[in-house]
Amino acid sequence: MSQPPLLPASAETRKFTRGLSKPGTAAELRQSVSEVVRGSVLL
Repeated sequence: MSQPPLLPASAETRKFTRGLSKPGTAAELRQSVSEVVRGSVLL
C-alpha cells in the first residue's frame, strides 16, 4: 500500500490524534483516513 503525498491531510491527522490523545485512536484514525483517501482516489 503506497501512501499518497497528502501533507496537509497528514498534518490535520496529527492534530486530530494529538487532540484525542488516546493510545488506540492513532491506528483507528489511520485506517479511517486511508479508507477515505481510497474513496476519494476511486471517485
